[in-house]
Parts: sequence; structure tokens; C-alpha cells
Amino acid sequence: MKSLNKALREWLLERRGRGMALAEKLDCSRQYISEISKMETGLSLTKWDEIQWAMLEVESDEQGAAA
Repeated sequence: MKSLNKALREWLLERRGRGMALAEKLDCSRQYISEISKMETGLSLTKWDEIQWAMLEVESDEQGAAA
């Protein structure tokens, strides 16, 4: 199974600006998102669930902006 951090990293690299958008949704710093994606910071399953919801919100916002 792919690590959660690696999955986040790949998602962030798919589209420019996702790190900043995700940080805004989670009310945290862009640096924290970067640390998680580079596997410098551990990630609990509870936090991962929160991040996944925020990722879905960011994707929804992206689709809304493209329409």
C-alpha cells in the first residue's frame, strides 16, 4: 500500500496551487502541508481523514472555477 504521505505528495503535484488551497481549508501553514507530503511529519488516520475531506473540497473548488 502506498504511504499516505506519498499519496498526498502525488495529489499536490497534479495541479499548481493545491498546497496553498489545502492549507487554507485545513487552517494550517503551507509549510506543514509540505512537511507531511515529504514524509517529515507523521500522519494519524484521523488527520488523514480530515485531509481527504479538504482535498475533495479543493477539487470541487477547482471544478467550479473551471466551469
